[in-house]
Amino acid sequence: PIFFILAPAYHGAITLSSRVNLHPRILSLGAGNPLRDEQQICSCGEDTKNFCPFWTKAAQAIEAGDDDPFPTLLPQSPYLSSNKTLNKWLNGAVSLIANEVGPKSWKMVYEPAERFFGTQDKFLTFCQNWAPHKIFLDAERSSLKFMAMASMGFPVMGVIHLIRDPRG
Repeated sequence: PIFFILAPAYHGAITLSSRVNLHPRILSLGAGNPLRDEQQICSCGEDTKNFCPFWTKAAQAIEAGDDDPFPTLLPQSPYLSSNKTLNKWLNGAVSLIANEVGPKSWKMVYEPAERFFGTQDKFLTFCQNWAPHKIFLDAERSSLKFMAMASMGFPVMGVIHLIRDPRG
């Protein structure tokens, strides 16, 4: 099963994720989703694009290509429009329809939905093989990704809605 942490920025999602990741039956990658073409340091201390063993193999497993239109290695939603705002709106609308009538609603936008589903499915399978676990906790804080995956039929079991006052 998959759980999501949803929270505003700077509200402790990464801290919670790192603590939960200590449990042997849970895999949580923090806010892990490397940006393409940018040097980022993984929690292992290596560059995510070239040297981190996890993200290098994850990119191979999901068959990431240079032609992918997403700014991150893993898309947060199907690519329905090149306009970022319109893409979010369309994905939100299709997700809401799919929650009412079922995952078949995604057939309206079959090709991008299938690509998103396939990428996420390959990634989750890779994670299961890399570090066998019972629960995957996504701490990327993307409500759009949560809505899309839940409405497509992924085994989303719940959400941790994290609220804290960052001022102290």
